[in-house]
Amino acid sequence: MSNSDSNVENLTQQYNDTLNQYQQVYEDYTSSLNNSTSDTDYSDFNSQLKSLNQKLIDINKSIIKNINQQTSSYSTDSSKIKKQNDSLQQNNNNLLSEKTKIDKLKKQNDTINAASINSQLVVTEYYSKYIVLLFIVILLIILLVKFAVSGNEQSGGSTHSNFANDAIFLILIMIIFITLAHTLNNLHFQI
Repeated sequence: MSNSDSNVENLTQQYNDTLNQYQQVYEDYTSSLNNSTSDTDYSDFNSQLKSLNQKLIDINKSIIKNINQQTSSYSTDSSKIKKQNDSLQQNNNNLLSEKTKIDKLKKQNDTINAASINSQLVVTEYYSKYIVLLFIVILLIILLVKFAVSGNEQSGGSTHSNFANDAIFLILIMIIFITLAHTLNNLHFQI
């Protein structure tokens, strides 16, 4: 067995080992996609798959290069070389196709993560508005009860003066809380 044959066998073994790693990471990745929450970060899987894919491509090119160098010594066995070359070329095409799929999956995951963050911001915005409006309604109810109870006890001009002061106070509180709600929403969108 020549040194070149040995080199091809070593490269083939490296290729098979790396391919097994690639398949295991790919299975873990697809399993994680099916069993995880929407905010899971898949960048580790993507980088591992991309790295293993590139390693497979490099090993495959080395094998092709070694086989092409051995062509003269295998002239009598050209059909064997052609089959190996065809197989390796097919493997290379498959790997390039997988690389494209990995990139597409990464883009999809990025889109899903962005949509999840956006929906959380919208929910937070509505929740803040709800709390502020609930507080305003509670204040209005308290003031309404206060006027209903104290309306009979006050006399003439002082009722109007107290009512005007309370109404101005209520309007100021409403303006402050609406401004606070708007400010809180802006802070949530900046985060």
